[in-house]
Amino acid sequence: MSDDLLGNATFSAIVGGLAGGVTSWIIAIRSERSGRRYAKYNAIEVIIDDLQCMSTKYWKKAGPDTVLEGDIKISLERLDLKIQSLLRLFRRSSIETEINRYMDELTDEITGGDFESATRRKDSVRVMRIAKICGGIRDYLHSKI
Repeated sequence: MSDDLLGNATFSAIVGGLAGGVTSWIIAIRSERSGRRYAKYNAIEVIIDDLQCMSTKYWKKAGPDTVLEGDIKISLERLDLKIQSLLRLFRRSSIETEINRYMDELTDEITGGDFESATRRKDSVRVMRIAKICGGIRDYLHSKI
């Protein structure tokens, strides 16, 4: 009888230890995944800030600016790549659909109109819409992390 109690106690201790270990492992994985999400979000936020600054500078003056146009295009590509990298961690199509809508809206707003035109005019309304879209992307991603 004492062997049964000792065996059951040993078995219970082993099971309890394994359960604690598995729980700790799951918590560590979730924490690591959350840390990766925040790191990717922070990288996205930096690109959005740069893109908003460049777009504001671009649309607040008239005439061609091929250097800034190229920088804006590169930043849009970088932003898209970083967002796609972050979306791989979510695995939810609803988030991807919403972010792709924001990205399409941002790209259309920044590169729309007379972008790259020699006769481009400044457009302060466009600057405000770009700021609003950038803020929307930041807020949406931050709420999902």
